[in-house]
Amino acid sequence: MKSKLLILSLMIVTSVTLSAQSLLPKPTSVIMSDGHYNFDGPISISSPDIFQSDVNIFSEYVECAFATETVRKNSHADISLKENSTLQSDEAYTLRIDKRGIRIEGSRPGVFYGIRTLQQLMDQYGLSLPYVEISDAPRFGWRGLMLDCGRYYFPVEFIKQYIDRMSYYKLNVFHWHLSEDGGWRIEIKSHPELVATSAWRRSTQIDRAGTQNNVPHGGYYTQKQIREIVQYAKERNVTIVPEVDLPGHTVSILAAHPELNCTGKQVFPEIHWRIWDDVLCVGNEGTMNLIKDILSELIDIFDGEYINIGGDEAPHKHWENCPKCKSLMEKEGIETTRGLQSWLTAQMDEFVRSKGRKIIGWDEILEGGKLGKDAAVMSWRNSQSGLDATRLGNKVVMSPTSYMYIDYYQSKDCQYEPFAIGGYLPLDVVYGYEPITSEFSGDQEKLVMGIQANLWCEYVHSPDHAWYMTFPRALACAEIGWSVDRSKNYQDFRDRLNDILYSMDRDQIPFRIPEPVGLDNPVVENGTAHFDLKIPVRGSQIYYTTDGSDPQYNGRLYDGPFALPLSVGGINLRCTVKLPSGRYSAPYSSQKK
Repeated sequence: MKSKLLILSLMIVTSVTLSAQSLLPKPTSVIMSDGHYNFDGPISISSPDIFQSDVNIFSEYVECAFATETVRKNSHADISLKENSTLQSDEAYTLRIDKRGIRIEGSRPGVFYGIRTLQQLMDQYGLSLPYVEISDAPRFGWRGLMLDCGRYYFPVEFIKQYIDRMSYYKLNVFHWHLSEDGGWRIEIKSHPELVATSAWRRSTQIDRAGTQNNVPHGGYYTQKQIREIVQYAKERNVTIVPEVDLPGHTVSILAAHPELNCTGKQVFPEIHWRIWDDVLCVGNEGTMNLIKDILSELIDIFDGEYINIGGDEAPHKHWENCPKCKSLMEKEGIETTRGLQSWLTAQMDEFVRSKGRKIIGWDEILEGGKLGKDAAVMSWRNSQSGLDATRLGNKVVMSPTSYMYIDYYQSKDCQYEPFAIGGYLPLDVVYGYEPITSEFSGDQEKLVMGIQANLWCEYVHSPDHAWYMTFPRALACAEIGWSVDRSKNYQDFRDRLNDILYSMDRDQIPFRIPEPVGLDNPVVENGTAHFDLKIPVRGSQIYYTTDGSDPQYNGRLYDGPFALPLSVGGINLRCTVKLPSGRYSAPYSSQKK
């Protein structure tokens, strides 16, 4: 099956004079040399069988991008792949291009990433590649991206495209959020009633005022489909971490099992986005039996080390008045309902460990003090929770809302942005995040597995909207997770993004088009603002107006620096960016006063 996001235009990509530093994430070491290696005819590849799936993916790329075939050859091939387990990690690789051809070495994951880097070079240079020597390895082992499919069901083909695009930029953990108050998305064969009752809802809240669209929505993934996606991800060095949120965000479970609601009332998959008081009754024996059945099937389907049990935003209101919950608390010597949730987390932890896996959950699972040492924490409410987890000896993934929640708006001028949950998280703020601060001791640093960006989908209801919210902010996350800290430089990142987004535009990925470089920082002298704008995407054009009108329809083509006088109210500069594909950005305004 050919992934749509790597099906490029079939015309040959011509060679361009660019720097290999346009690679993203930025490699550890890049040494350029004079000269080019030119492919002539079919591209020959020498490779041991361990890299066969990587060769297949690369061959598909070459065929789609250059209408060129690849052939296997035992020696003197254009591209030689070699297994080398002596590098600093399984994901490390070396890539050399010289007159002898292209040589990539590493363990299987490392060679895969070396091939992805080669593809980025070919995106820039076509079939005439500059001589270069690259040595590269990731900073963190967990470089994650979460997609919330509980609120909105996304098609299987899009999930594969999303994973493919992740792996292209060396993100390696796909956190798949599969259950919510508003939907149950995974087939559980021992409990078919879950999808039968809760895979569909009758309507959806479309704004923060609670407005309903009165359109049924739903869908779920069969276990056959999921196994196919797991294998697809594995071939691209992406581990899938499934999440079924427990004990909160479980109205969809209670719709199928009202007997597990402390109140006993019948509920239905939710059509509103909020934190609901209806959560699983911990004191009901049937609750843990159902949880074990669900976790057992998740463990059977997914092959990663961790199973995410959620644990966030679970109100305890009904537990306080539930005879069954009170009885369990008395039996176990639990004094508070917070302790009751901690007890449930410990039960799930013990069960998952008995199956040879580990749990990970949102930072609320720290509360209560009973978290096992093998459990990992996703630090989301703030960075402090990650610090607290490492002090207790637990591993942590840093994912704070203020830097890693990509469901937030990307501009303060929200009227021109797709509807979002709120907040403001521009690209430069994401890129500026440093997950390990001076507060972490050396031993605590070792417990930081990595970082993750999260796309919650209360108001993200289509693949195009998901692409727009994800990129380019996920590229900043990719660089933070992969590149060594001392190499981070936002201006350098923006320069490299210019070429990366050009490729994404060619691949028809509807990312958010960044503002022109220089729009918000003109040079001001003697009451005049001097603008020197730079295009944010290679091959794009900037159109601007100075009277507040729409630049897409009334704009002048930017052809060089210009100056505007500052008035009492500032300036009224607006601009839009037109991509090579013809797509326009939202209108952007200079904030200079």
